[in-house]
Amino acid sequence: YAAARGMQKTADGGLEAWRTDPKEVAMRFMDEFTGWGNKIQLDGNSFDSGLELQEPKIEGSEEAGWTATVSFRRFRVTESGKVPSGDTDTLHMIGLKGTEHPAWFVSNLASPQMHIAEPSDGQAISSPVKLSGRGVGYESTIVVEVKDDRGRSLGKGFVNGGSTEVAPFTGSQPFSKAASPSGVVMLRPDQGAEGPPFSISIVRIHFLAVNIAPGTSGDGKQVTLYYLAERSGQLYLAKEVHRVDSTPRIATAALEELIHGSPHNNQNSTPFPKSSQVLSITISSRVATVDWSADVLEASVGAEAEALGIQSVVWTLTEFSTVSKVRFTVEGKQSGKASNGRVIEDWWGHVGLKEQPFARETSLHN
Repeated sequence: YAAARGMQKTADGGLEAWRTDPKEVAMRFMDEFTGWGNKIQLDGNSFDSGLELQEPKIEGSEEAGWTATVSFRRFRVTESGKVPSGDTDTLHMIGLKGTEHPAWFVSNLASPQMHIAEPSDGQAISSPVKLSGRGVGYESTIVVEVKDDRGRSLGKGFVNGGSTEVAPFTGSQPFSKAASPSGVVMLRPDQGAEGPPFSISIVRIHFLAVNIAPGTSGDGKQVTLYYLAERSGQLYLAKEVHRVDSTPRIATAALEELIHGSPHNNQNSTPFPKSSQVLSITISSRVATVDWSADVLEASVGAEAEALGIQSVVWTLTEFSTVSKVRFTVEGKQSGKASNGRVIEDWWGHVGLKEQPFARETSLHN
């Protein structure tokens, strides 16, 4: 895969060394794509939850290439301790040949409750994608979603499997044009309740050229974004790694992905209005000045979400070595009224912009 080669190059260059640890790759993948590790809803009650991972099983060689599997089970936390929830699922990864220390790339996630026969791992697909396999869901409903590697949902629907035990399913799912050459097809049982799924299966696929948006390149760039997440009633910053098109304006691309893209974990969010536009980013003396359109001032959130929203941008931009602090302007001004009549220095009405430039507040990150 082109994405796997890019990850290996990054790891070989001494960046993102965690990619050579299959257990860490597994945990990050599941945090981003499944929502496991957040709250779980069961019988009308809300519980903290987590994952128990077994030690990875690694096979292969530098000459032949590598494979790794990590089995895991989800649990919920009760007064009596950890209680298993759902099945033992297995994450499959590959490592490219020609390297002694491979960067692990997730190829599929398999669950005993949800087997995907079609599409197969690595298959090139076009819209609508044909689906077949075996699964079970609430009232026989199995949720289907197609995503590209930028985390954008391209199409979502359902097929019918078994209601109380695993049964065959067939169907198809249309999807829109992708912003990357590859992505995933995800199937999970409808649970009849809110919260992350108890089981999920994922296969990685390639999009045929007709289903790739014009100008999309496989030579993308990975960026680290910070979204708002909630655990035990408290907001914090949750880290996700996304891929954006290669561009000299990589900081702008990262911020636009944060505001307008889709988080991998559907429990994560951003308080910035979707109508917000990044007009420019300039960097001087390691301070990045983000100039926004007036729509950015239209958010209606509380003080905690305002503080975290500001910090989500600060943490995202200070991932770049050239930035240590961040300043906001609106339509080129630090104060006064924007074109929509909003007061710029008030920002969203609680924290405001009086303490600019902003540095990272480490207590806000999980």
